[in-house]
Amino acid sequence: MKVTGLLFTAVLLGGTNAAKTITRTVKVYETKVENIQCGTIPSSSLDVWSDESTSTEQLLTRVSATLPSYDLNPAEAISYGSFSENPTVALVTPITTGGTTLVLVGSVDNSGLSATISSSSDGAKLPTTQSNPMYTSSLPSSSLSVTIDINTLTEDVTISESSFVASFTDDPDPTNLPVYTLDDDDNSSDYSDFETETATGVSSIQTYPVSSSVGSDGYYNASSAASSASSVASRRHGNLVTESSSSSAVSTSLDAAATTKTSTINLFNAVATTSPAKMFKSGKLAVSVARGVKNYDVPYQTNKFYTNLMLDDQDDSVWTYPYAFFYSKTYKGLAISYRTKSEWYFDSSTTPPSYFYGPIDVASIAFSASSFTSSNIRIGVNDMYQLSANAKLYEHGKSTEYIEVPLVEGMGFATAIYHGSLKPVLTTGVYFSKLISVTSKSVPSGVLKYEATLNDNSKWLIYVTVPDKYKTSSFNLKLSGNSKIVGNKAISGLIIQIAVEPSSKLQVYYDEAAGMYPVSAAVSGTFVTSTDIATWKITYTTKGKSSSGKTMLFALIHHVNSMASVTKSAATGITLYSVSKGALYGFLANELVMQENLKTVSKIGFLPWSSSMTKSLSYTSAQLKKIAKAANSELSVDIPTAANTDSTYYAGKILDKYAYILLVLETIVKDKALTKSTLAEMKKAFAVFTKNKQYYPLMYETKFKGVTSTASTTSGDSGADFGSSYYNDHHFHYGYFVHAAAAVGYVDARLGGTWAKDNKDWVNALIRDVANPSSKDTYFPVSRMFDWYQGHSWAAGLFTSGDGRNEESSSEDYNFAYGMKLWGSVTGDKSMENRGNLMLAIMKRSFNEYFLYWDNNSVEPKSYIPNKVSGILYENKIAYSTFFGTNTEYIHGIHMLPITPVSSLIRGWKYTKQEWKEKLASIIKKLTGGYAGILRLNQALFDPSSSYSFFSSSSFSSDDLDDGQSLTWALAFSAGLMNST
Repeated sequence: MKVTGLLFTAVLLGGTNAAKTITRTVKVYETKVENIQCGTIPSSSLDVWSDESTSTEQLLTRVSATLPSYDLNPAEAISYGSFSENPTVALVTPITTGGTTLVLVGSVDNSGLSATISSSSDGAKLPTTQSNPMYTSSLPSSSLSVTIDINTLTEDVTISESSFVASFTDDPDPTNLPVYTLDDDDNSSDYSDFETETATGVSSIQTYPVSSSVGSDGYYNASSAASSASSVASRRHGNLVTESSSSSAVSTSLDAAATTKTSTINLFNAVATTSPAKMFKSGKLAVSVARGVKNYDVPYQTNKFYTNLMLDDQDDSVWTYPYAFFYSKTYKGLAISYRTKSEWYFDSSTTPPSYFYGPIDVASIAFSASSFTSSNIRIGVNDMYQLSANAKLYEHGKSTEYIEVPLVEGMGFATAIYHGSLKPVLTTGVYFSKLISVTSKSVPSGVLKYEATLNDNSKWLIYVTVPDKYKTSSFNLKLSGNSKIVGNKAISGLIIQIAVEPSSKLQVYYDEAAGMYPVSAAVSGTFVTSTDIATWKITYTTKGKSSSGKTMLFALIHHVNSMASVTKSAATGITLYSVSKGALYGFLANELVMQENLKTVSKIGFLPWSSSMTKSLSYTSAQLKKIAKAANSELSVDIPTAANTDSTYYAGKILDKYAYILLVLETIVKDKALTKSTLAEMKKAFAVFTKNKQYYPLMYETKFKGVTSTASTTSGDSGADFGSSYYNDHHFHYGYFVHAAAAVGYVDARLGGTWAKDNKDWVNALIRDVANPSSKDTYFPVSRMFDWYQGHSWAAGLFTSGDGRNEESSSEDYNFAYGMKLWGSVTGDKSMENRGNLMLAIMKRSFNEYFLYWDNNSVEPKSYIPNKVSGILYENKIAYSTFFGTNTEYIHGIHMLPITPVSSLIRGWKYTKQEWKEKLASIIKKLTGGYAGILRLNQALFDPSSSYSFFSSSSFSSDDLDDGQSLTWALAFSAGLMNST
């Protein structure tokens, strides 16, 4: 007798082996079963579990409670022997009918699901082979069987990301909603013009043909031609999103477009102001700051340009752009250094050169005093903020008399303010050849102007501002031999300012700025939803006065190319140069104002995206089957165990690897049961970290105020876990956790959960550590890693470096901002979400000027451009290398990984194609190992077909995957771009 329509789910049973068994509810299958007289088991009825303490009797009791219509007799216990080690078993369901316990063992062949029936009170032996088994995989250590029935994946899937529909709870009348199409802004030559793009309004919410469709960030906003009685409304951070459920297909669209109702968002709202001590144990690093370094109640910065002045002997250089400064007992003060391009040193052993750098510790001119000696001089540092610090030079035991030297990124003068009875002295390591007094109509009263010529033929302007209560004529500077310029008297409050001399016609701008100087700088910004425009600015706090009411500031090229007209109009034409970031441009201003259009970056979400996409994201059934097969294989591990490594970095990568698989299951494969079970595993994995049970727990470090690894405090090795205990690489490490949390929170919310809300404080603590936007949050420094002046983060923490701060991985830098943007979206923090978008827009500019070298790059030295990437970028050096090797794939791959939807925004298909052709095509065929997978997935940005062929090949080896990379995501990413380009 045949009974059709039997549906059942998997239950893993066991007696003594139950401790090794991890239960997963998998997809429901429809089949024909021979010689069994029973009804249909509802698809949602069976969801049982087992653990270490579960006996077979208890397990069967649970099954019985789940299926009360069947007489499951616990007394007739079934022993499954070595079930946990059997990787061939796909489905097992116990059913008792008429007092006989039956075991259904499912296998798939061309005719569907067949059943093997055993009847025994002593035990049922499972088959060891199957005909065309479903794709399952088990590990002896975890005995985990995961199954997607790929035979159900028979239809192609289209995921819409070119049309967007949304309705909003704060404006129930959904009219005039904009419709956007994706644009491509890949060419770095286009950066000079920032566009304001106008949205096209529509009269009402539109409906689209019924199809399987998801927005580009994975958000479902369903709208179908026929209304559904089973539609479910759900809230996502203030917006009402509806989804029509149907047994066939659903039309969905992305809530990515802003409403026409204008709102202005403050981009720098505090993430939180609560203590992180409730989530992390407190501890203190053993590292000491140098004597005289004090920040009082303000959290210490750990990764800023002035870190060298905080540590050890304080004698390594710091760079404010355009000048470098270093503390020197030889020159008895704080030396200013500026070296021209002709003095830079290039590696001559290779073509192109493998590195270049500028000379260091060359004292052009140093601020000193007549009473200072090499033995009595001291330096202190205070008022340390995100873009500034204040250095003080004083004689030992006389700290009330000092020279104050503000150090602010972008400051146009080197400025010293003399306090007390210190008689000014300027020293040099290059030697003075001439000092003349300069008379100029544009120099205001109370200011003296000099021109100093050095033996290297460089010329410097020196301005002296005499306090109002003194006559200007009462003070003068004179040359004393060839190594000193001395003042004739001590005047408390005297200001000396120094700058490299420009052409005579441009000196007027320095004249008009003389007397005023910046002491600190703050970053602020807003985002206007109706225009997609973010306006951000660096506002300098100044002291003193000038005839123009302005000071001199220098901006980098990525500032200039996004600069608002209010700042552009203040351009002076003065140009100086930095070693690693090219030209700096002078502005007579007190703030730098920039603007970015966030329309494109705002649309990038969880799903594969490329700037070259011309069609909706879509997948064929054959591709879906390959993706499902890969997921079945890769989910055969115990995720919590796999992620709990002795490295925060690798733990984050592994968590994020499975977070991407989770996203693929939910949004592309759409396997609800496996999505739920994988989500449950991800929650367990995260719980290890949120409860601080990982190998090296995190702590709230109270000395410098941050969340750090305990690897160094436990091992005594400052370099443990890549130096993360000492604040190295936090954006690299935590970026993986933040993105993984965003993915888990997103999927969980779609299934009705509250995981993101429940774990918000923990994830936010990581974000606050790396990228606290507000001084109102006193538990962390403001913007520890990201330097808003430089346009990217500095990775180096509490370690000195002769060439300044460094950054090795541009891609892991923007990966943090990408994760933060998504977490802000998931949790409803609009300020965070759009701040992440702004950071990405800025990094698109900065990385394509300083790290990723287009053939037409005019910022970096021409001879270095053929390297195509920077390698490690320092403030005073660029080295085509990594900290772990000099292989070509390492140097390029570290600027690629991880490959995500935002990769194309930064790297673009045009640049990626250039890099591939010129540097990678010659090595790729012989390349194996994790970097092979990284380079091949990066290839999808310009040649997704070849990328997909590599990952879908029958000869593909999982050895060619990076620790943080999954075949599931590689297939989904490359196939999606291949079909959509």
